[in-house]
Amino acid sequence: MSRHNLGVFEAHYGTMDCAMRHFIIAAKRGHDDSLEEVKKGFREGLVTKHDLEKTIRDYQSSHDETKSELRDRAKVINNLLSPQRF
Repeated sequence: MSRHNLGVFEAHYGTMDCAMRHFIIAAKRGHDDSLEEVKKGFREGLVTKHDLEKTIRDYQSSHDETKSELRDRAKVINNLLSPQRF
């Protein structure tokens, strides 16, 4: 999240190359919004196809590492025990 925020800050001040580096690092760690910024950067010509592909692979690996059957069961139990929000 911090890397994403740094990317937003850099983009606000117009240093897009630095912003994209921060977004790429955050996306590789599994941050969804950063991945979207990297995709946008690719469409705008700020990120190479190679960097985008590597970022997507690392993003997916990060998500795969956090998946487990035990974690999924805990999530289901937590949802069952939590009060419903409307």
